[in-house]
Formats: sequence, C-alpha cells, structure tokens
Amino acid sequence: MYKDWLEKQYGKDCILYINFDGPDFILDKTLRAMTEAIRSGINGKNTRFLLLDEVQLIDGWENAINAYYSTGQYEITITGSNARMLSSELATLITGRYTEIEMFPLSFSEYRQFKAPASNSNENLFEEYLLYGGFPITALLDEPELKTNVLQSILDSILFNDVRPKIGSDASNDTLKRLVAFLNDAVGYPVSMNNLEHRIQDVP
Repeated sequence: MYKDWLEKQYGKDCILYINFDGPDFILDKTLRAMTEAIRSGINGKNTRFLLLDEVQLIDGWENAINAYYSTGQYEITITGSNARMLSSELATLITGRYTEIEMFPLSFSEYRQFKAPASNSNENLFEEYLLYGGFPITALLDEPELKTNVLQSILDSILFNDVRPKIGSDASNDTLKRLVAFLNDAVGYPVSMNNLEHRIQDVP
C-alpha cells in the first residue's frame, strides 16, 4: 500500500522495491546478494525510496542499510515479520537511524470493512472475529477449514521460525506444540517449571 502511494505521489522511477523472500534469493541470502540487488536496481539519481521487504532474512543486512543511509540520498523502508526485528535489536543494529511502525491485526471495525456489508449481522461477524482473530487473510476467506489451516500455518511459522531460535530450544516440534497447547489451556492460572514438566506429557 505504501509502495502504491509513493508511485502515485512521485512516480515509479523513484522507487526500488526488493523482496528478499522472493525467488531471486532462494539460493543466495548473503549480504553480497543483497548489495548487488540494490546496486543494480537503483535507477541513477532518480531513485529516492528503497523499500526492502523481509530484510531480516539476509545475514548482516544492517551493514547495507547503514551504508546506503549514510549517503543521505535515500529514504529507506525495511519490513520484517521475524523475531529478529524486535525493537531492542533494531536499536543496536541501526542506532538512532530509524522510526518503528508496528503493524497489528485488524480491529473489529476494520474486520467488518473486509467483509461484504450485507454478508452477516454484526453479531455473527463478531463471533467469527472472536473465533478466527484479526488476520486479514482469515477475513478474506470464507471456508472455515481454510481459515483454520491458515491460522495453524501462522502459529507453526511463529513457533518454529521465531520463538524457537529466540529461546535456543532444541525441543521437537511436537513438544513445542504440546507446550503451547498447555499454556493456552492454562491462561489465568499460575504456571511453574514444575507443573510444565509434569503436565506437558498429558497434553494431546
């Protein structure tokens, strides 16, 4: 959406957009590949905006960002959906050089805007919202089974790609799923390491 807005305001020639989760970076997610993609994509003095998506996939990405930022020629927007993009780490990697914009799931009001106005009553929509949450993709899907599958894939991605590396766990996927299921069931109750150890084996 931001890219579309920039194009309307300044024209396409001013923008370089690169998605590091795209096919061009399947085999090479190095800093060299990143810098070469940026260098070859810059359109002389016309390029003003660098939009770099899923930048956390590139090891050492902050070096390229700091280098291009220091030239004073570009407005740089980086996006990422991984735990490595937490505020505390950004503050270390690109100190004093960024403004963070957090993205949240849809509010109920926004969720209603994704749905056809006459498709459901507010009460039915709210029940659906409580059940499936505010991810935009679930608001755009109609089949309950598809919604459930999408939510499961999002949970698995967060658990195995974000949480596991952050905590340094070598637990199996099944064990992590059991832990999450237990914690979800124990919301509102005190949880200790002792009852986690004894109860997690009983979670289906």
